[in-house]
Amino acid sequence: MPRHAVGNVQLGVPRPSREQGRRGLLCGGVHLLPPKEAAGAHRARRVLMDRPRYILFAGVNGAGKSTLFKSGLWDRTSVSEAMPRVNSDEILASHGWEWEDRAAQLQAGREALALVRSCLDARTSFNQESTLTGHSIMKTIASARQRGFRVVLYYVGVGDPEIANRRIERRVEFGGHGVDPETVRRRARASLDNLVKAVPLCDEVFLFDNTYLLKPVARIACGDLVRYELENAGVSWPDEVMRRLIAADAWAGWQD
Repeated sequence: MPRHAVGNVQLGVPRPSREQGRRGLLCGGVHLLPPKEAAGAHRARRVLMDRPRYILFAGVNGAGKSTLFKSGLWDRTSVSEAMPRVNSDEILASHGWEWEDRAAQLQAGREALALVRSCLDARTSFNQESTLTGHSIMKTIASARQRGFRVVLYYVGVGDPEIANRRIERRVEFGGHGVDPETVRRRARASLDNLVKAVPLCDEVFLFDNTYLLKPVARIACGDLVRYELENAGVSWPDEVMRRLIAADAWAGWQD
């Protein structure tokens, strides 16, 4: 099986068929648009910039979503910082509720969902944090896309869910909220599964690895794999995601 290079990573994926090349799918592991469609794609990107934005920070508990939000590694501007922010953990803390209180957790989740619906109905740009597990968040992404939002996903992953569990333990020691370790392990797989499903629904996707140090790994813009570079030896999750996207022909799904 031929191996194709993407950035500094070799992907062992089948060579694209002639039909895939004609449709502008994968060529050498990188999605390319046919020349006739390139100009139209450029115009489409300009239109996207004028739409309300739905910015999603996703990843399993303890991966570093809030760390990324507070960093300068994303498109952080005064406008984006002023957006309504949906984070059930922050809602919980704002009420002074205890994170161990299950009833309080459920109420915070209901308030978060109500805020999401309000922003979607009003076509107001907003950002949200999510583990990207379950059906609700996938419905939100699909709804935002259907309502004309520009959907931008920032995903933070780690090489092993136990890394996330250790970070959560330290967070609890400093008074932060905890999460059951087994829940984190279960969500780690479910989150990656939904990531593969979410990519075709997004206008732009940024992947970050936070196994050792938070750093950008890949960028997918309007179906084009713009960048893919993995310098952390032994971290396999981004490569797995790319392989699954290729196998699912997710790039073609964006064009549809």
